[in-house]
Amino acid sequence: MKSKATILGIIIAVICMALVMLPTTILLAVGMLPSVVCFVADKTKNKAQTIAVAAFNLAACTLFLLRVWTSQQGLGIAMEIVLDPLAIVVMYMGAAGGYAVDIIVSSAASAVMYKKTELRQQSIKKTQKELIERWGEKVTGRLQLDRSGFPVEK
Repeated sequence: MKSKATILGIIIAVICMALVMLPTTILLAVGMLPSVVCFVADKTKNKAQTIAVAAFNLAACTLFLLRVWTSQQGLGIAMEIVLDPLAIVVMYMGAAGGYAVDIIVSSAASAVMYKKTELRQQSIKKTQKELIERWGEKVTGRLQLDRSGFPVEK
């Protein structure tokens, strides 16, 4: 486990970087809100949905980040972008794209796994039928057994 001094040092470094890169920090703080909400709401262990949403959200924010980074008046441009409803819609629609991809991929993976399981189940039933034909009802496990484990004759 990390010491408290190490954690405090990391927090101070992050705060200093956020202040040095204030226009970027402001833009990402507003633009990446859907990703933060997804992170809090996603209760799964691997956070796959959060990863998808954050990746698409960041991709949508990149267009505006480049505008901030290439301008001479970074803070003014950042505030202009944050106050522009169209820019907010574009950034948030990126997050919506992440949600859509997560839903589509999850559904497709689920359908493939379900079909694979169905095919496996059919294969097992076919093998069971072949074993019963070859060895008789004894292999089904449905016969009544005596104390010694031998089938009871009716």
